[in-house]
Amino acid sequence: MNYNFIKYNDFNSRSVDKTMSITRNNSLGISASLADADSLNKYTHAVLYFDPNAKSIGVKFTTNKAESAKFALTRAQVGKGLSIIAHSFFKKNKIVADKYAGKKYLPKKLSLRSDLGIDESGFMYVVDLENEMSKE
Repeated sequence: MNYNFIKYNDFNSRSVDKTMSITRNNSLGISASLADADSLNKYTHAVLYFDPNAKSIGVKFTTNKAESAKFALTRAQVGKGLSIIAHSFFKKNKIVADKYAGKKYLPKKLSLRSDLGIDESGFMYVVDLENEMSKE
């Protein structure tokens, strides 16, 4: 019999799902799977947006040092996930992190220009807070 083994290389990666999450400490988490799949590790900062009517958070990743109101991306010690510590963003937008903490969200990757009407190139990841990922 001929075997065709493929080595498993995701040791210490906590999630295979391409998700975002919110922590009780007013941070956004980006799974290692999402960071790897979309090459998000090349970015240094994120610009955050909030739509209060849709209860949605938008995340635009950037390396532009001149970008105003940007939050630093923090690399996780274990695995390759990212986090965005955003106390002021949660407070200003009255987002109660405890309500959304511990849930995973499948972000939508939308074009800034064609999907969202923002006159910039690139993408925004949108998390609808009322649509958490089902736990299957």
